[in-house]
Amino acid sequence: MTVNSSPLEELLVSKSELDENLLKDILKPFIKIENETGEYIFTPKFSDLTLRQKIIVILLGQKAKVRLNLTQKEKVRPKDLEYLLGEKGNSIRPALKELRRKGLISYGKDGYFIHNALIYKAKNYLLASEKK
Repeated sequence: MTVNSSPLEELLVSKSELDENLLKDILKPFIKIENETGEYIFTPKFSDLTLRQKIIVILLGQKAKVRLNLTQKEKVRPKDLEYLLGEKGNSIRPALKELRRKGLISYGKDGYFIHNALIYKAKNYLLASEKK
Protein backbone atom coordinates (compact mmCIF):
# COMPACT_ATOMS: atom_id res chain seq x y z
CA MET A 1 0.00 0.00 0.00
CA THR A 2 1.40 3.40 -0.93
CA VAL A 3 1.54 6.32 1.48
CA ASN A 4 -1.56 8.10 0.13
CA SER A 5 -3.59 5.04 -0.77
CA SER A 6 -6.85 4.12 0.89
CA PRO A 7 -7.25 0.99 3.00
CA LEU A 8 -10.26 0.28 0.79
CA GLU A 9 -7.91 -0.46 -2.10
CA GLU A 10 -7.48 -3.93 -0.62
CA LEU A 11 -11.01 -4.60 -1.86
CA LEU A 12 -10.01 -3.96 -5.46
CA VAL A 13 -9.49 -6.98 -7.68
CA SER A 14 -9.25 -7.58 -11.39
CA LYS A 15 -12.72 -8.57 -12.58
CA SER A 16 -11.42 -11.25 -14.93
CA GLU A 17 -9.11 -12.72 -12.27
CA LEU A 18 -11.93 -12.90 -9.73
CA ASP A 19 -14.38 -14.44 -12.19
CA GLU A 20 -11.90 -17.00 -13.49
CA ASN A 21 -10.79 -18.20 -10.05
CA LEU A 22 -14.36 -18.37 -8.83
CA LEU A 23 -15.51 -20.26 -11.93
CA LYS A 24 -12.63 -22.73 -11.58
CA ASP A 25 -13.47 -23.39 -7.93
CA ILE A 26 -17.16 -23.94 -8.68
CA LEU A 27 -16.76 -26.05 -11.81
CA LYS A 28 -13.74 -28.22 -11.07
CA PRO A 29 -15.62 -30.95 -9.15
CA PHE A 30 -18.28 -31.30 -11.86
CA ILE A 31 -16.85 -30.75 -15.34
CA LYS A 32 -13.73 -30.62 -17.39
CA ILE A 33 -13.55 -28.89 -20.77
CA GLU A 34 -11.78 -30.53 -23.68
CA ASN A 35 -9.11 -28.04 -24.76
CA GLU A 36 -9.50 -28.36 -28.56
CA THR A 37 -13.23 -28.81 -29.07
CA GLY A 38 -14.59 -27.14 -25.93
CA GLU A 39 -16.71 -30.22 -25.30
CA TYR A 40 -17.84 -30.80 -21.72
CA ILE A 41 -16.56 -33.87 -19.92
CA PHE A 42 -18.78 -34.55 -16.93
CA THR A 43 -17.15 -35.94 -13.80
CA PRO A 44 -18.84 -38.67 -11.74
CA LYS A 45 -19.88 -36.01 -9.20
CA PHE A 46 -21.90 -34.25 -11.94
CA SER A 47 -24.25 -37.27 -12.00
CA ASP A 48 -25.17 -36.63 -8.36
CA LEU A 49 -26.52 -33.15 -9.13
CA THR A 50 -30.18 -32.32 -9.61
CA LEU A 51 -31.34 -31.13 -13.03
CA ARG A 52 -31.37 -27.50 -11.82
CA GLN A 53 -27.84 -27.82 -10.47
CA LYS A 54 -26.67 -29.34 -13.75
CA ILE A 55 -28.15 -26.40 -15.65
CA ILE A 56 -26.28 -23.97 -13.36
CA VAL A 57 -23.02 -25.87 -13.93
CA ILE A 58 -23.46 -25.85 -17.71
CA LEU A 59 -24.28 -22.14 -17.80
CA LEU A 60 -21.21 -21.39 -15.68
CA GLY A 61 -19.20 -23.75 -17.89
CA GLN A 62 -20.28 -21.78 -20.92
CA LYS A 63 -19.02 -18.63 -19.23
CA ALA A 64 -15.68 -20.40 -18.64
CA LYS A 65 -15.52 -21.49 -22.29
CA VAL A 66 -15.89 -17.86 -23.35
CA ARG A 67 -13.01 -16.89 -21.02
CA LEU A 68 -10.91 -19.69 -22.53
CA ASN A 69 -11.69 -18.49 -26.07
CA LEU A 70 -13.32 -21.83 -26.90
CA THR A 71 -16.56 -20.14 -27.92
CA GLN A 72 -17.90 -16.64 -28.42
CA LYS A 73 -21.41 -17.30 -27.19
CA GLU A 74 -22.19 -17.34 -23.51
CA LYS A 75 -25.91 -17.95 -23.89
CA VAL A 76 -27.25 -21.49 -24.05
CA ARG A 77 -30.52 -22.44 -25.74
CA PRO A 78 -32.93 -24.94 -24.14
CA LYS A 79 -32.36 -27.22 -27.13
CA ASP A 80 -28.62 -27.30 -26.36
CA LEU A 81 -29.33 -28.12 -22.71
CA GLU A 82 -31.61 -30.96 -23.83
CA TYR A 83 -28.80 -32.39 -25.92
CA LEU A 84 -26.10 -31.98 -23.27
CA LEU A 85 -28.20 -33.37 -20.44
CA GLY A 86 -30.12 -36.01 -22.36
CA GLU A 87 -33.39 -34.57 -21.04
CA LYS A 88 -36.59 -33.62 -22.82
CA GLY A 89 -37.76 -30.03 -23.10
CA ASN A 90 -40.72 -30.74 -20.83
CA SER A 91 -38.17 -31.29 -18.02
CA ILE A 92 -35.69 -28.57 -18.99
CA ARG A 93 -38.11 -25.69 -19.51
CA PRO A 94 -39.81 -25.82 -16.06
CA ALA A 95 -36.36 -26.04 -14.43
CA LEU A 96 -35.20 -22.99 -16.40
CA LYS A 97 -38.35 -21.12 -15.42
CA GLU A 98 -37.80 -21.88 -11.73
CA LEU A 99 -34.12 -20.87 -11.84
CA ARG A 100 -35.13 -17.63 -13.53
CA ARG A 101 -37.83 -17.00 -10.94
CA LYS A 102 -35.23 -17.46 -8.19
CA GLY A 103 -33.02 -14.87 -9.89
CA LEU A 104 -30.20 -17.32 -10.58
CA ILE A 105 -30.24 -17.15 -14.37
CA SER A 106 -31.29 -14.67 -17.02
CA TYR A 107 -32.73 -14.98 -20.50
CA GLY A 108 -31.61 -13.02 -23.51
CA LYS A 109 -32.39 -13.11 -27.20
CA ASP A 110 -30.13 -16.11 -27.85
CA GLY A 111 -30.65 -18.17 -24.70
CA TYR A 112 -30.00 -18.46 -20.99
CA PHE A 113 -26.96 -17.23 -19.08
CA ILE A 114 -25.74 -16.23 -15.63
CA HIS A 115 -24.78 -12.59 -15.05
CA ASN A 116 -21.31 -12.10 -13.59
CA ALA A 117 -22.89 -10.43 -10.57
CA LEU A 118 -24.80 -13.66 -9.85
CA ILE A 119 -21.88 -16.10 -9.87
CA TYR A 120 -21.69 -16.10 -6.05
CA LYS A 121 -25.44 -16.64 -5.81
CA ALA A 122 -25.15 -19.58 -8.21
CA LYS A 123 -22.28 -21.00 -6.15
CA ASN A 124 -24.33 -20.72 -2.95
CA TYR A 125 -27.27 -22.44 -4.67
CA LEU A 126 -25.03 -25.35 -5.66
CA LEU A 127 -23.54 -25.62 -2.17
CA ALA A 128 -26.91 -25.37 -0.39
CA SER A 129 -28.45 -28.00 -2.65
CA GLU A 130 -25.43 -30.28 -2.19
CA LYS A 131 -25.94 -30.34 1.58
CA LYS A 132 -29.51 -31.64 1.32
